Amino acid sequence: MNLALKIGGVPEHFNLPIKKAIFDGVFEAKNIHFNWLDFPKGTGAMIEALNENHINAAILLTEGAIKFLTQNPNYIFFDFIVTAPLYWGVFVSPNSSEQLTDFHKFAISRPGSGSHLMAYHFATTHNISEDLVFETVGDIESLADFVNRNPNYALLWEEFMTQKFVQAQLVKQIGVLPTPWASFCMVIRRDMAESFQDEIQLMRNLMHGIYYKFKQNATESIDYICKFYDLGWEDMKVWFDRTEWNDGYLDKNFSIAQLKICFDFLKQQGIITNQDFDNFIRDKTNLV
Repeated sequence: MNLALKIGGVPEHFNLPIKKAIFDGVFEAKNIHFNWLDFPKGTGAMIEALNENHINAAILLTEGAIKFLTQNPNYIFFDFIVTAPLYWGVFVSPNSSEQLTDFHKFAISRPGSGSHLMAYHFATTHNISEDLVFETVGDIESLADFVNRNPNYALLWEEFMTQKFVQAQLVKQIGVLPTPWASFCMVIRRDMAESFQDEIQLMRNLMHGIYYKFKQNATESIDYICKFYDLGWEDMKVWFDRTEWNDGYLDKNFSIAQLKICFDFLKQQGIITNQDFDNFIRDKTNLV
């Protein structure tokens, strides 16, 4: 029996190397069947799909993945995908005159999403003492429209994928918030990882090679991203230069350290409770 994955991911530039490889038949040639599903509503929507068994793997924001893994025993950490931070833009209505430190209300795609969890990092970074208020809206188009009409709300989203809404004057960007941890990782069903160990290792090696080639062929890759998502070349050059994918040269200690930074933050915020990091690493990863 061949390994068959129904894998979810956001339809953004971070995931284009793996999507291109699927389109090009890289995995099928090795009898690994990838069925990719786009999730415009992000990590929260993918977690819901994982919980309901609509997909069996996903590339998630690290903060959402850790929260999910502490709640669902059927999934484990597979690998980091993007090892660099994610730079979240802070977006508000063009009619808003408030400063960064004035915002404690946030429009989010759904609970458990990056737009939700990163609001806590935003509040910590800017010493915001008010209780955070969240309005669940949906995908990025709906979020931009909501923030446009509600000047007291802020939106956190990847800054370059949101520039078209800035150019359309639906929102304006007033800040940027990088994550203190590696930004994207993949989770997979535990039983699949245990039943297809050789295939999983082959898949991991293929993915590392795909990311290495994509990063090395910078001009070609940037051109492909710009055409695929209709994005500006200069913006994508900035984004590409600061983005690092996992090309297989990661030290396990790096992965453990990055998970711990994020785990500790979520625990400090009360987002995860009654959890021990050492137990998490032993039960949810193959890093020890």
